[in-house]
Amino acid sequence: MYGMASNSNTNEKTKRRSSQMANNILGISWKDRHKVTNEEYEEVRVRTGQYSLDDILSERRLRWLEHVMRMDHQLIPRQA
Repeated sequence: MYGMASNSNTNEKTKRRSSQMANNILGISWKDRHKVTNEEYEEVRVRTGQYSLDDILSERRLRWLEHVMRMDHQLIPRQA
């Protein structure tokens, strides 16, 4: 399905963007990034109740798939 392909390059871009947004939210500058580990990011994310970008994208893709599956068979998204 269009837009559903997932390869390592896309996953890396998603992880990088997620880290950039986390840095922005947590107020971490580029000078401090070497001090913060991935485990600390994960701990803060869980503690604050934030969803990872991968989780959000997966949920939205599933919602779209459910929507398409309920569509009439003659509609273009359902035919794809």
